[in-house]
Amino acid sequence: MHRFTRLFTAGLCAVAAASAVYAQTTVNPVEGVVNTAVLGAGGTGMGPSQSRSDSGAGGYSATDIARSFFFADTNHDGELTRAEFRRLSIVTMSFEEMDRNFDGVISRFEYEDSLH
Repeated sequence: MHRFTRLFTAGLCAVAAASAVYAQTTVNPVEGVVNTAVLGAGGTGMGPSQSRSDSGAGGYSATDIARSFFFADTNHDGELTRAEFRRLSIVTMSFEEMDRNFDGVISRFEYEDSLH
């Protein structure tokens, strides 16, 4: 019985949330665009990571660049080996071109510098 009560309560919460979103939804008759008061629910503007006003090379934001380096640096020592380099999601040049001081690893500065 307790499990049913939890599921029923969760269902009621979901219905209430959906009703609130529906009540705040309007259609712009000129543009035919749905506008909502709920962030990310059918909005027409770009989200924070999609805004390119602070973008570097290739239109990537600072967050995109940091995320690429973070997930590639598997041991989180702040440097990328050749194996870790292959995990980068944003690459604009080869490992040799990024390794500006020829020490065999790419620092975070070298990586970010290669994208600007």
